[in-house]
Amino acid sequence: MKKLIVTVALSIAGLLCAYAQTPAPSQSFADHPRAYTHRNSFWTEYNINGSIDSLQRWQYQVDYQYRRMADASYIKDGDQGNIFKNPYQQVLRPWIHYWVIPKKLRFSLSPIGYWITWTPPQEGSAYKIDGQDKGQAVFPEFRICPQITVNSQLGRLLFSNRYRYEFRYIGNRTQSTNFMDDLGDGFSFYPNAIGSGNGSSHQGRLRWQIRAQLLLNSSKMQKNTVYINAWNELFIGTGKHVDFNKMLNQNRTVALFGWKLPTQYPIRIEAGITYQVNYLYNIDVVPTQPDISYNKRNVEANTAYTIYVIFDEFHTLFKKNGRKPQDEPKFPHPAER
Repeated sequence: MKKLIVTVALSIAGLLCAYAQTPAPSQSFADHPRAYTHRNSFWTEYNINGSIDSLQRWQYQVDYQYRRMADASYIKDGDQGNIFKNPYQQVLRPWIHYWVIPKKLRFSLSPIGYWITWTPPQEGSAYKIDGQDKGQAVFPEFRICPQITVNSQLGRLLFSNRYRYEFRYIGNRTQSTNFMDDLGDGFSFYPNAIGSGNGSSHQGRLRWQIRAQLLLNSSKMQKNTVYINAWNELFIGTGKHVDFNKMLNQNRTVALFGWKLPTQYPIRIEAGITYQVNYLYNIDVVPTQPDISYNKRNVEANTAYTIYVIFDEFHTLFKKNGRKPQDEPKFPHPAER
């Protein structure tokens, strides 16, 4: 119970400390050193996972993420309410997991993952290409991620501490044209000096997540189980290509309601809110408002309406004789995010 209280307290503190609106043009940075902005988004993820061996200690996972976003609050006359307006990000990432101590300690590795990220057309001045504002920009990124997860169980409550390190290989930012061309552009990963070039760099990032999953109507995860999944995650940038004022990278607070469907195959749906505080520090003159300056002190508070679809023991969908009871995961665990 103490761990649950700590988790809830951290989540509430993250929300209260981060929430703010776009500053007035007359903001005094001596009184308030950060310029908070806001954005609404839509995030979704399709997650397939399952067991490799009969003991279910080795497990596989593949997730695909798709995200879109509205205009940021600093875009004058922008559409801040349409969360599907602009493309934001697509991700494809595989995982391999091994339970060192079943249900308690798990080692994981994502050997390679691919990210492609777009900048809205109105915000090109914040992400210049060859020193020019060319409107909508796009850049690719590859990541390698080792990870350790430590679990503890208290009745219906699963409490997790997750430690992930990301080796990030970020490509050059290029002008966005269309989706297929974007997939093939920007693949130069030679690291540029801080503040030069078109963004390519080699970076690291440490992520620490505290998560609580509480089953509401069942003592174990089974058909028709309804549950709450909530967590807070801190992102710390590392490496010589991370500027000192960008070491504090992000904080995310997430609250989701989950439901395991009453279907033959184990499928779960989770829906709720992600609140992301993104310490960008990258806007001087505000896009579409040349009379305002943020002095590169902008922090974005992003409210993302979030949906996850999770397929447990995915390979059992293809069994000719149907799924057997032992195909339910012995060591169920929330899907990776």
